[in-house]
Amino acid sequence: MSLTQPWELPSGWSWSSLGELADHDSGEWGKDPGEAEVDVPVVRSTETRTLVADVHAAEVRSLTKTQFEKTALADEDILVVKSSGSQHLVGRPSIVLGLNGTDAGFSNFMLRLRAKEGVHARLLFGYLASPAARALFLRLNRTTSGLRNLVLDRYLRVPVPKGEPEVEQELLANLDTVEDAVAAARETERLLEELRLSTLLAAFDAPRFEP
Repeated sequence: MSLTQPWELPSGWSWSSLGELADHDSGEWGKDPGEAEVDVPVVRSTETRTLVADVHAAEVRSLTKTQFEKTALADEDILVVKSSGSQHLVGRPSIVLGLNGTDAGFSNFMLRLRAKEGVHARLLFGYLASPAARALFLRLNRTTSGLRNLVLDRYLRVPVPKGEPEVEQELLANLDTVEDAVAAARETERLLEELRLSTLLAAFDAPRFEP
């Protein structure tokens, strides 16, 4: 199999390239707060150690209006580490969710991917975060000196499976079902933790502290 078609896909799917499915931009680090025009959290690789970027923990930096307009994040943007001293971090993706009106940008050591019209960002991210995509990325970017920076033109050629609309809609529906189940499980866990605490307090006949 070639890198453009790494393996045979099931019916309803075909190979495309990352560059065909998403627009890309590099970020800005800016200046210390108050030194430019817009003070906003700027996401670094530190905030992308999990699958969902921790935007609200990002350091506040000062950007010009032009820099902010270019790097303003939106929900379902995908952030990719493009430069790092650790080889295993380069190319690692994280998705932006739950901004809830928060303005934020991303640093010059990150690459932003924004799904093009008709492309489902969650599916694109799910594939990029998978071991299969990571293995292809390493093959495309292997160098004798060791990988420390994202080779952009090669990265944008990473093969990505794209499904026919009805196939992707079915997959998204299944994903929604799983996410609903995860949310319900987390709520159950929270209620059980409360029950455990109440049980312990009742055992010692201690009043529960209400802040």
